[in-house]
Amino acid sequence: MNSVDPIKSKHKIKIMYDFLCGRDPSLRNATIFLLGISFAYRISDLLQLKCSDIFVNNEYRFKEYIHTIESKTDKNKRFNAPEPIKKKIKHYAKKNKLTLDDWLFPSSRNRSMPLDRTNAWRFLKAAAREVNITHVGTHSLRKTWGFHYYRETKDIRTVMKVLNHQTESTSLRYIGWDQEIIDDAMNTINSLYDL
Repeated sequence: MNSVDPIKSKHKIKIMYDFLCGRDPSLRNATIFLLGISFAYRISDLLQLKCSDIFVNNEYRFKEYIHTIESKTDKNKRFNAPEPIKKKIKHYAKKNKLTLDDWLFPSSRNRSMPLDRTNAWRFLKAAAREVNITHVGTHSLRKTWGFHYYRETKDIRTVMKVLNHQTESTSLRYIGWDQEIIDDAMNTINSLYDL
């Protein structure tokens, strides 16, 4: 199994998101990408969301909190989406005429089923290849959230809690921070030589 990385460049995140928006008129794949990097969901949990998990009614009024049970850990996860993310989710849901009974991310072949994780992996991998981002997979979404949150705040405890990790070292390794430190150290040393 190949290892995947977070997308460390905000510029590359934007390029990937814009590419997904332009590639898929339904915006389903772009919205999956956006929610994955915004809420650190495992792809299997993200794809199991129903519109009724997000909205109160068919007019797309949001619930105060989005509650889910993580399939891997059986732990409760609750979050409140920020307004810019809510706008994008609402736009996507309206554009696709989703109702409370629908999967938030239905399969394009059978709308009564959610998109499966293999197809999510395929579209992420293909999009990353098109925009020249390497080592991307479904876990890259969670890792990207953790990497950027930690880069901005240095709050490893919150990263651990959101990702359900037991140790700081596990979270730092998972989000690729160990490699970031090594890369920075090598660049610092190389600039010292000024050859």
